[in-house]
Amino acid sequence: MRKHGALTSIEDLLAKAEIVKGVKVVSKIEQNVEKVDFDELVALGRKAHEQKKVLVILGCDFEGAKLILARSMDLDLDCAELAREAGKIIGGGGGGKPEFAQAGGSEIENLDKAITDIKIRLKSLL
Repeated sequence: MRKHGALTSIEDLLAKAEIVKGVKVVSKIEQNVEKVDFDELVALGRKAHEQKKVLVILGCDFEGAKLILARSMDLDLDCAELAREAGKIIGGGGGGKPEFAQAGGSEIENLDKAITDIKIRLKSLL
């Protein structure tokens, strides 16, 4: 994401990953996001599929609060279920597929709380 200075590669994100029970968990919130930037965040999230033991959680403020969750194909996690729960925290809902999901809501101020909740839930799921 050129305009707002976001990290531009999955490698950059992985370099800052937190390790949770052997899984690299990447989380980042972008602000002042426009449509083109949101599309880049989605594409960046999808690159998690190519990695090993990775969960990517990207948040942004594009037209409200948005979360993108994507995992590597070797993990047995349901991103759609995580997105549904996180969506409630940001005042909306979520869904998708086990390997890629999105959540949206109106409460941008709760993005950090939603990401923290995902990380806590992750510890019990792994």
